[in-house]
Order: sequence, then structure tokens, then C-alpha cells
Amino acid sequence: MKIELDDLSLLDANKANEFIIVLQFAKMKFYNGVMTITNTNYTTRLMVNANLEVVKKFCQKLIGLGTKHSTTIDVIGWVVRYSPSEDFVSLTPYALIYQIKQTVEKSTYVTCGTVIDIDRDHAWWYKACRQCTQGLEALTDQFYCAKCDVYSTIFVARFCIQVRVVDESDTATFVLFENSASKFLGLTAADIRTSMLAKGYGRDHFPEQLNALVGKTLLFKLTRHDSLNKFQACVITVSRICSDPEIIASLALEKNIQLDALQKLTTATGVRSGELISNGSIV
Repeated sequence: MKIELDDLSLLDANKANEFIIVLQFAKMKFYNGVMTITNTNYTTRLMVNANLEVVKKFCQKLIGLGTKHSTTIDVIGWVVRYSPSEDFVSLTPYALIYQIKQTVEKSTYVTCGTVIDIDRDHAWWYKACRQCTQGLEALTDQFYCAKCDVYSTIFVARFCIQVRVVDESDTATFVLFENSASKFLGLTAADIRTSMLAKGYGRDHFPEQLNALVGKTLLFKLTRHDSLNKFQACVITVSRICSDPEIIASLALEKNIQLDALQKLTTATGVRSGELISNGSIV
């Protein structure tokens, strides 16, 4: 477990090289592979090297096992963020779209493709909980978040953009959520929605800012999920986008990706955006 302390006086008061921490009345959450701990109604207690029986027994157990425990203080919920070059070229396996679609279990890959269209039949944003990214259930006069188990009259607009992507092997619909889409566009869903409301546009109006995605050849770090819809084989969600030409060229050289040919696929017969969306055999 990793721990971050804002107040180091707790450690200064304990003149020791090793610290055993007892946390009482805390709330633990596990989300997106990360465990976090939060205060609970201002009752949480943090004790360092406390003179407690449970601490004494824990020390005896460590001695008995001959465990060499670390004396460093790390961070709860720390997520390692690799550089784009590391993430897209070195660390994440590369796969073509047809290989991703044939995978039978949840997996994460990098692929290179060109965005040829945006599905305007699906909403480009959704009403999300302010405490998490969960979509809200609309009730008569408020919203409900099943994950947080809270009711609220306030929501946050977050991206959920479905884009059609093509590579040399196949086509697929990728879903871009807030993190990946906002970093590429330089705008949040809330920014765009606020601007649209100020101009008098309704919910169904399609924002032109999203067209910045169309025609771009990009690297996508994505995850393939099983679909709950029997008419859809899988769902592919994007966690990170790279538009850096040097990184794209580096991966293309390593994986023998023909970038010029990939760009031409967007205008080739049989992969026009209208045909792709209407073809029920394509995920």
C-alpha cells in the first residue's frame, strides 16, 4: 500500500526509521485498478507507531517471518503515467483492428488508424456524477448515481464520442471519453456545452469542434471489452490518444505501418463513412 502524508509532523514526532501506520474509520474505494482511502465524516484516525497491542503483534509477526519491510513513504492511489513514447511504442502491445476485434477477453492494445467519421446518431456527451465518472439516472426532479449511492440536482457534462476508425485490416467504432477526448481537443465537454447553450443551441446540435478528429491519423491506446448488446461483438474504449508525428512515425517504422496508404483508405471505395455505419456486420 502506498501512502502520502501532507502533515509530516506525525513522522517528526516519531524518531524512528520504520513506521507502522494504523488507520481507523476510513472509507476505501477500488476504481479503475486503483485503491484509494478517504476520510469518513471527519472521524478518521491516523496513528503512527502507536503503542497498541495490534501493532506489537504485527511487529512480532514481521520479525518471525524475517520480512524486510520498506521504510519509504509512497502515495496512495499513485498511477504511473508513462511518456507517450514509452506508452505507445515500447510498453503497450500493438495490434491491428481486426486482431483487436477477434480477441475473446478484455485486453489493452495500441493501434494506428484514421478517424473517418463521428457517429451523430449517438449523443456526444452524457450527464455524469460530480464525484465519479458514472452516468446518472434521471429521476423526476433529481439524478441518482448508483456507484456513489447519492442523489443530486447537479451533473457534469462528460464526453462519450463514438468515432469510426479505419486501418489496413478493418474498421471499428472507438469510444472516446472525457480524458482522451478533452486532451486532444483542448476543450472539455462542459466547455463546449456551455458555449452551445450561450448561443442558443439545443442538446441535439452537433458541435463543430468535434470535427477536428475527422481525417486525423492517430495512435490509440484502447481496451477491448465484451459487449452486453447481442448485436455488438465488443466495445472498444480509448484511454489515450497520440498525435505526435515523430512517435507515430517511430511506431510505423517498427510495425511496418504504411501511413500514406492508411490515409488513402479514408476515400477508398467500400470504406466510406456512410457505408461503415450502415453495415451491421462491422463492430
